Amino acid sequence: MFNPLHIFSCRAAAEAASLKRDAKLPLGNRITLAMHLAICSMCRCMNNQFAIIEAALRKLSRTPEPDNSSQSLSAQARERLKSRLK
Repeated sequence: MFNPLHIFSCRAAAEAASLKRDAKLPLGNRITLAMHLAICSMCRCMNNQFAIIEAALRKLSRTPEPDNSSQSLSAQARERLKSRLK
């Protein structure tokens, strides 16, 4: 589990950055993570990537799936596919 005394290691910062996506970190841990992100460009980049992935997943979950039920192949197209798959 995350130990705030070791937050200045990149491994602990990565764990904290991941954990904060699921639950609110205690204030001390949030401050320590922010301090680490201020001095470590690699962890800042990783944190930004987490944010991009999180935003994409939120957007994807709000996007309705297309209704493809009206799109079917003609009999002729199905036969062409069958013959090519043989």
